[in-house]
Amino acid sequence: GWVSRRGVRDVSLGLLTANIGDAVNVFVAASVVSWFLRYPMVPALLPGLASLRGGIITSMAARVSTALHLGTLRPRVGEVLGAEAVRVLAVALISSVYVALAASAAAGLPWDRALVAAGVSSLASYAILAPAAALVAIGAYRRGVDPDRFVAPVLTVAGDMATIPTLLLGVAVAERLPGGCARAAALALAWAALALYAAVALWRPRDRRVAAESLPPLVLVGLLEAAAGGLMARWREALAAAGVLHVTPSFLEDTGAAAAIAASRLSTLLHLYGPARAPAYLAPTAAESLAGSLPSLAVLAVIGEAAASAFGISSGWTSAAVLAASWPVTVLLGCGAGYLIALASYRLGLDPDNVAVPLVTSLVDLAGTGVLGLTAHALSSL
Repeated sequence: GWVSRRGVRDVSLGLLTANIGDAVNVFVAASVVSWFLRYPMVPALLPGLASLRGGIITSMAARVSTALHLGTLRPRVGEVLGAEAVRVLAVALISSVYVALAASAAAGLPWDRALVAAGVSSLASYAILAPAAALVAIGAYRRGVDPDRFVAPVLTVAGDMATIPTLLLGVAVAERLPGGCARAAALALAWAALALYAAVALWRPRDRRVAAESLPPLVLVGLLEAAAGGLMARWREALAAAGVLHVTPSFLEDTGAAAAIAASRLSTLLHLYGPARAPAYLAPTAAESLAGSLPSLAVLAVIGEAAASAFGISSGWTSAAVLAASWPVTVLLGCGAGYLIALASYRLGLDPDNVAVPLVTSLVDLAGTGVLGLTAHALSSL
C-alpha cells in the first residue's frame, strides 16, 4: 500500500514506548512548575539542551543504523561505543556551550551561570545517554525492528528525561556559586569543550567528518533553540494558564521525534537508492509519522491530565484542546523540514545523518513552541 502498515506500527511502537518516559517527564515537570515560573533560565535553556541531547544521540543512532544496514558496523555495544562515544561527547559539550551563550543573550541571562548550568547538565547526562543509544539501536536491529523508525522517539524522550533533572541540578549549582567562581567554572568548561572538539576534529577521518559536518548545524541549532527558549520563557505564564506548561517539554520531544523519523528514514533511503527516488518517499513517510504518532498524543494528553490533577494544576478542557490542535501542525511542519534538509545536505555532499536530525528537532522546538504558545493564548482567552 501507499502507507506501510509496518511503518505506522514501528512509529507507534517507538512513540508509545517513549510515552513511558513521558510519564516520568510530565510528572517531574509538574512537580517543579514553580521552577519554570520562578527561574527563567530553566525554560530558556530547556528546549536547547533537550533538543541537542535528543538530536545528537539520535544522530549517533542514525549513523549506527545506516552502518548496520550497510554492514560496516557489527551490532556490538563495545564496538559502537568505541566508534561513537568520544565524538558524541565532544559535539555535546561544544554545543552546550554555544546554546548556553545564545540562550543567555536571547533571554538576558548571566552568561556564566547559564554556561555552568548547561555544562553540569551535559556531563551528567551523556554518561547515561551514549550507552543507552547503542543498546537501543542494536536491540531494535537484532529484533527485526527498523532502527530508523523506532530509535528516534525512544532516544529523544530519553534525552528529555536526562535533561530536566540534570538541568535543575545545573541551575541549582549555578545559582549557588559566587560570582567569581561561576565565571571561572564557565571559562574552564568552555576551554575544555573547545580542546576536546579540536582533538576530535584532528583524529580519525570519520571523526573529522562528523566534527566538521556537525559544526554548521550546531550554529543554526543554537540560534533556533535560543529563539525557542526565549518563546518558552516569554509564554510560560500563558502555557501554565492553559495547563500545558508541564507537558510542553514532552510535546516538543515527541513531535520532534516523529519528524526525526522522517529525516532518519530518508537518510537511509538516500544512502541506499540515491536522491532520484527520494521525493516519492516524502508523503508516505510523513503520513506514517503522523498516523503512528496519534496514539502517543492521546496517551500524552491523559498523562498530562493525571499529572495536573496530582499537583493541583488547573486546566479543564483547554489542555487537551491545545495539544490536539497543535500536534498535527507541528508534526507535518517537522516532516517537511526533515525532507528538505536531508535532501539538500545529501546533494551538497554532506551526510544527512550528521545534519538533518539536529536541525529538524530544533526547528520543531521553535515551531512547536510557537504553535503551542499561540494556541494556548487563543484558547485561554475564549
